[in-house]
Amino acid sequence: MILLHIMQRHAVVIWGKAKKQTLQVKRSSTQEIPEGLLINGFIQDEEGFARWAKSLADQLGLKGKKVTVIADSTAVIYRQIETPKLKPKTLEKNLYFNLARQIGNIAENTVDYAVMPQSEKSSESLTVVVPQTFGEAYAKALKAAGIKPQHLITSTLALIQAGLFLKEEKTAIYSWCSDEVCTSVLFNNGRFMFSNVFRFDRNQTPLAVMNERISQLVQFQRIKNPDSPVEMVHIGVPREAESIAQELTQLLRLPTEIFPAVEGLNGSEVSAQVCAVYGLAPIRRPYDLFHGINHQRYTEAYRQRQTLRLIIGLFVINALVLAGLTYRQFALNQIEDNAIKQVQAQLQLPERISQYDEALVVSMQNSLTRQQIADVLQALQYSEQTEQFTKTLFEQIQALKPKDVSIIGLQVQDGLSVQLSCTSSNRLSPSLYTQDLRSTDWFADVNYTGFTYNQSQKSYSFLITLGLKGGDGE
Repeated sequence: MILLHIMQRHAVVIWGKAKKQTLQVKRSSTQEIPEGLLINGFIQDEEGFARWAKSLADQLGLKGKKVTVIADSTAVIYRQIETPKLKPKTLEKNLYFNLARQIGNIAENTVDYAVMPQSEKSSESLTVVVPQTFGEAYAKALKAAGIKPQHLITSTLALIQAGLFLKEEKTAIYSWCSDEVCTSVLFNNGRFMFSNVFRFDRNQTPLAVMNERISQLVQFQRIKNPDSPVEMVHIGVPREAESIAQELTQLLRLPTEIFPAVEGLNGSEVSAQVCAVYGLAPIRRPYDLFHGINHQRYTEAYRQRQTLRLIIGLFVINALVLAGLTYRQFALNQIEDNAIKQVQAQLQLPERISQYDEALVVSMQNSLTRQQIADVLQALQYSEQTEQFTKTLFEQIQALKPKDVSIIGLQVQDGLSVQLSCTSSNRLSPSLYTQDLRSTDWFADVNYTGFTYNQSQKSYSFLITLGLKGGDGE
């Protein structure tokens, strides 16, 4: 296998073969990365990085070969992250997409990210494929140089993977340092709590800064849960492989103290030494991710969620369409009911007219009270204007007129208004008669106009305009 570790100021290429618990290093090479190409693990000048990668491929013969790329960019893509304590099953279901949303702050439906177990014959125990927003720049630049990046790995995600296999009673802190940054991940009883990424200047040793920050994490954990034992764990290698770890440490130009021996971490099919150097924690079996949950299950769960969202969306759309149709039918029913009522009113008009004829006879006998006539008039629908209605209305108004007012004409005008032509011998009678009509509450409006005096007949002429209720006219 060929490992290409891209760091802040240099890159290390290792050709080796993983066999049982040892790494057989065939050869290695260290190349300086020109200043300004990488900042915090991100490519700042893609063309310049591609030119440098091409020279690297030409010198080392990497062109066309499959290379595993470890990009140490945790200082930017994995900042302070806090998650609540989750039960194992909940953590298994949510960890992938939670991490993917944190990295690059991308939405769930655009995730191109997975932690995939390799086959038992593979030389790697864990492969972390980061989102396209991070990996495309490296892939584009390396492909332009003729290098085929098979995988992209970040160390912080591997630290989280390692912490999930702690014993239940343990509280542990996993740490990894590279050129200018250190990452610490805190676990409590096998549950991921949070990670802490920090930088250190060139006047400090990575080990001193790392120990200082880890001490702060330990103090925080003791305050939060004083009964929980704290176990300091640095990503490292078993005791019997210390010599190989020191050899790789020298190749990577890192202090040897960063990789102390760790008890309790069993080896896996993959070389524990490679896992140590590149921030990958050894696991028992390649398919033992998240207590046996593999990437295929997460893919199926994601598709199920997408299907569920589609079903719910269709259900909501159908509900809205059904509500619209129901409202439309209700409106049509209302229109139909109103039309039926109007037809029924027209059919009942002769019966109402007969009631007015009877009222007229009674009024002539001066036995019909004003309130009774008002009740009869209010029962009439003014929208049906007929000759009978005009005659009946005239008779009813004439029955209520004062003795000194004569109604000589009546005309039903457009807009449901009635105009009376009147004469009177008394100057005050028009005003009194108008007030009398207003007091009946039959009409929406009552006004008199055209007040004139006829000297030959010694009488006053005037017009009274009655606005019928339910109409627009005056």
